[in-house]
Amino acid sequence: MTKLMLTAALSLLLFSCSEEPKPVSTEEVKVEKTPPVDLPYKATYSSDWSIGDPNYTKIALDFYKALEADNIDSMSQYFEDSVQFKSYDNRTVMVSRDEMFRLVKKFRSKFTTLSEEFPAFVCLHSNDRNEDWVSLWINETGILLNGKADSTRYQENWRFRNSKVYYVADFARYSK
Repeated sequence: MTKLMLTAALSLLLFSCSEEPKPVSTEEVKVEKTPPVDLPYKATYSSDWSIGDPNYTKIALDFYKALEADNIDSMSQYFEDSVQFKSYDNRTVMVSRDEMFRLVKKFRSKFTTLSEEFPAFVCLHSNDRNEDWVSLWINETGILLNGKADSTRYQENWRFRNSKVYYVADFARYSK
């Protein structure tokens, strides 16, 4: 009798384990949303952001990879015909894509080597403005033509339209 009960229990266990799991319907999945927060200030630009397309981040990082390799021309296809640039010293200029790349090449020509490190980067999409932004935090080190070491920390914001860069804002802190 004990053998019969043991065999029945094992058979029951085997058959219960061999069943395929049933698929979960979307009605059964509960997504918890963060409740709205009453913030003490309203953003003047946008407060409705979501994670953006990582391909835009790749464009920005590829630009810096090309800058390191002194191969800037390979990146011009990713920029609009004119680009607005806001520099770290609060100057804002509108330049043609060709002029921008001439200035980038002039900057790169001051270095024998240039190395970029990225502590962080993120692509965001402003839902209410339908804009795509990439924010980069950059530690740049290089050796100038005179052999002197140079390093700068940047935070940049790149704005995209039709998958092309048309605005870059640059904020810098020079290291010694």
